Amino acid sequence: MTNSPENFGAVGDGVANDAAAWQAAVDTGRPIQCGPGRTYRLDGAVFPSKAIDIDLNGSTIALHGAHNFLNRDGAFTATTTVASGATEGSLQVVVANPAGIVEGGWLAITAVNSPPEDVLFYPFCWSRVSNVTGAAVSLDRPLPVTFLGTVSAYFVSAAQMLPKCRIANGVIDGARCTKNDAEGLAFRLQFYEDFVMDGVTIRNFRASTPLNVPLPTRNVVQTINCVRQTVTDCTWTDIESTAACASFQQSNSIHFSNNTIDCSAFGVNITKAVTSAVTGNTIVGRWRAEAAQGVPRRSIRGVKVSGVTWPQIVGNHCSDFESPIRIEAQWGGTIIGNTVSYGGGNHYAVALNVSAGNVTQSRGVIIANNQVRDSNGTGIGYQGATPGAVTIMGNIVQNVQFVGIYAPTANSIISGNRVENWNLGRHDVEGVYPGAGATITGNRFARPTDAAPNARPDPACIRAASSTGAGYVIRDNLCETANPMLIGGGTQ
Repeated sequence: MTNSPENFGAVGDGVANDAAAWQAAVDTGRPIQCGPGRTYRLDGAVFPSKAIDIDLNGSTIALHGAHNFLNRDGAFTATTTVASGATEGSLQVVVANPAGIVEGGWLAITAVNSPPEDVLFYPFCWSRVSNVTGAAVSLDRPLPVTFLGTVSAYFVSAAQMLPKCRIANGVIDGARCTKNDAEGLAFRLQFYEDFVMDGVTIRNFRASTPLNVPLPTRNVVQTINCVRQTVTDCTWTDIESTAACASFQQSNSIHFSNNTIDCSAFGVNITKAVTSAVTGNTIVGRWRAEAAQGVPRRSIRGVKVSGVTWPQIVGNHCSDFESPIRIEAQWGGTIIGNTVSYGGGNHYAVALNVSAGNVTQSRGVIIANNQVRDSNGTGIGYQGATPGAVTIMGNIVQNVQFVGIYAPTANSIISGNRVENWNLGRHDVEGVYPGAGATITGNRFARPTDAAPNARPDPACIRAASSTGAGYVIRDNLCETANPMLIGGGTQ
């Protein structure tokens, strides 16, 4: 049985305040079907305490004042540390203090500070508690990784973890929203088993400060501690923020697909999840416009994934950010079939345009079949101390100011790529910058000689003095122009 805000007195004319009617409709816990084409003015937030299933049916939520649409926050029922058992494949952990942890609730396992630079980047692994015997807590699914350092357990009761939140088929408009004092300008939601957002447009959200003043760090859409999250066919437009248009944190799975983001902000930020898939999205920032206007830079990352066991970033278009695609401090992952253009950054490669940083526990990264062009820094890059564990193949890199492919980690595989017009900033850098023991095969290079009066020596294709030094395997690469294959004029 469905209901609507009109059943509780909503007018839907964009003038009357419908906040009380919306609160009453949400309080029923029944699915909500809005009237078509309505505009619901809300002068206050709605605070859910039950499952939510909202079909906006083409209607608009118009926020007036310093509040968001939906706001559900909360605290964990119990917290403790894990004494033992937090290893990959484990179905049982022994906790320091089992008080408050009961069968049927949800337990999240995570860790911090091992290694120290990865403080925020272990996943949150949610499991139902199937049994509690003394300090031993049995889980309904195996842990995906081995946790090091201080391992924590966070418990949420079955009553507090609501079954579902679904929002679909409408608009949330922030043109008259003045909220900038907390996260979640459009909404902030916690503690749902399933969060689903489909066919929703989020528009006209910005801080109230002038453009030449740094904006508060505020995410527009924020969910946290939801077990599974799916966001499809949504649009973010006319967004200004130093935080993200969409921020999803601490889940077992996060699926973000077929969405469109046009913003002066971060695009999508996914943090501390077991799995995530970012597929088929178009995400466009305003890095160049921000530079031209002299305003604080907000378009920093298009897609950023941190602390996810195995992220998949596939088939996206990302343009006009300092670093359009970046995964950090995870166990591995794939960045495949994306197109990237107009990346910002600088020639020191601190903002790599398609990058993977700080991979831990030797799980590996594949960066393949991407096309990167017209970028102000490095085209494709990888940084991390773990040997082995990165494969960069089949990519096209064109017109970049610094290095074409930057992979200084040992024992990488760099094969079958095409690098054209690197070092356009004339920094005397190579097309490929490998680490020791790299396999570099079957790549093609092309870079015309600089014309006077800015002529400099043609940069080498590969940063290596010989094809066998430092454990390299370098063969079957081809340069179509006059550039030497190796530094110092060496040949493969």
